[in-house]
Amino acid sequence: MAHFRMQERDLDLILLEELHAGNDFASWLAERIGLKGHRFTDAEHSVSAKLDAKWGETDVLAFFVRDTERVAVLIEDKIAASFQERQAERYHERGRALVSEGRATHYRTVLVAPKSYLRGVPADDPWDVQLAIDDVRNWFAMQQGSHGRWRADALSACIERLGRSLSSGEGAVSRFSAEFSEYLAVNFAGSFRHSPQKSENSWGLMIDFPGRGPGIWLVWKVNQSCVDLTCERRHIGKLATIPDHVGAVFLPSQSTDLKSDTLRIHVGSASWAEPLTRQLDIVSEVITACERLRPIAIEVNGLPT
Repeated sequence: MAHFRMQERDLDLILLEELHAGNDFASWLAERIGLKGHRFTDAEHSVSAKLDAKWGETDVLAFFVRDTERVAVLIEDKIAASFQERQAERYHERGRALVSEGRATHYRTVLVAPKSYLRGVPADDPWDVQLAIDDVRNWFAMQQGSHGRWRADALSACIERLGRSLSSGEGAVSRFSAEFSEYLAVNFAGSFRHSPQKSENSWGLMIDFPGRGPGIWLVWKVNQSCVDLTCERRHIGKLATIPDHVGAVFLPSQSTDLKSDTLRIHVGSASWAEPLTRQLDIVSEVITACERLRPIAIEVNGLPT
């Protein structure tokens, strides 16, 4: 069984390594995404590009060729993290830019995620291909040798962990919430606090801190693998001028029904079903995100309405 808890970056690097490994994985992937007969040439990881004054990132950018065709394959890996604003559309924008720059004659966008995740993707979400991690796992399971078995075990553990988290009942959520509350009380007393509720909602854990103010919320959204700073009512519009170095995604109010603005920082994927003590690396990411967002919340609270 795998000895580590796979995160999205781990999946990025697995795909990147296997594409370059010279085995049959690249051919298998090409066929699964509609490029049968194309030959893999090269791939990059975490490719950033700026379009319309906004930066975007492609998890894995691979190129496949056949005759005069050179196809750019833009891969987005998801395990549990939520989508960023217009993420699928921005992948298409970056694909069209690669074609216009002459780096490719065509492009294809691919979403790689567990089946349980893909079931929640809207039918009209404009990914060219959706590929289940479960199928990638099955390919490795059919390979001979310890390498394939280890890859299959690691992906199986990832899929099973996500499944347990999504199916966790109120008891597991309440237990996790209580453990998080105690962890903050022991290690961050005076800085952050979480108060367990009698009936926990699995959408997230509220985190309090001195100077927060009404209408301002700091939430660890466990199922979405992110920490959100949300500003409601009289604070709407105050987050729009936050500098880029904060490293958060700005999610503005989109309608009269959603009367709030949000700054979001993505963190690793945690599971309600596992003890907090086994996931302290993720908790550390959460605390770091809170420390980055807290001064902004305090600043927003002091701004005039």
